[in-house]
Amino acid sequence: MLTNWPLDAVLRGLRLSTDLRGLNPPAQSQSPEPRYFVMLLPEALDSFHRPEICDAPAAPTAESPASVRLRPAHWPPHKELTDSQLQRLGFKRGCALPSSTPDLEHPAGSQVAFVLSCPGKEEARHGRPTAGTTGYNLAHLLAELRQVARESHLLRECGIEPASLRRGRITIANAWPEPLWRRLDDPRSEATREEILRPDNLLRLAGILDSHRFIVLCGEKADTAFEGIDQHQLLAHRPTVVRIVHVGGRGLNSMHKWRGIPHVERLKLLAQKIALHPAEVPV
Repeated sequence: MLTNWPLDAVLRGLRLSTDLRGLNPPAQSQSPEPRYFVMLLPEALDSFHRPEICDAPAAPTAESPASVRLRPAHWPPHKELTDSQLQRLGFKRGCALPSSTPDLEHPAGSQVAFVLSCPGKEEARHGRPTAGTTGYNLAHLLAELRQVARESHLLRECGIEPASLRRGRITIANAWPEPLWRRLDDPRSEATREEILRPDNLLRLAGILDSHRFIVLCGEKADTAFEGIDQHQLLAHRPTVVRIVHVGGRGLNSMHKWRGIPHVERLKLLAQKIALHPAEVPV
């Protein structure tokens, strides 16, 4: 079954499965097969969409076309973001876009990470995290953060430059990597606490966050995931962590303290709290 897979991909998968078994050993030790070996197989990519963990064959076969293996059938048709959408999401015109999947945007050298809950239908469609209203709100929040960053003792301590607080320079990750949205065969739009705290999921997210100095947890799901990472001591360093509400419309509406204030003004106040008064950030 693995004859078409490159040897280095197989070895990487075996190392990953070994790490995961060490964190949460299988109940039946006499089982001849590794418990997490399924992560090597194409079926696993249907749910996790992580081609960088196990690279696809150079040429897809008739039995396993790349479009089926790397893009599950229940995802909506792929649609590229327009220049106007990219600008609203906070990308600088003319700059190269970082590689991405629906759950992750991880530019090289990023020191700031925003963690959200899980990708949805728009993220699956565009192949990029926060591709809709949440992304527009995040872009506005980042613009406001750049305005107050020079006054922030916290950001200076972390070595964060204002110019690095923009889309394309920050990491955007999710507590759960699989795109979920309300559909007939699955009414959920969010992962459960049990799914988020799965050892393989915690290792996935910890691997993303391990090099970041400043982490913003957006909402309850992101907070749950980081609690699990912290409990198992999966990070090699102690980053500065700020917890805020989810930056989607529902999260912003939940801030009853700022009732009656437009979303744009709420994002401005949120940026000031993050940079200048992190202990007072509403969650």
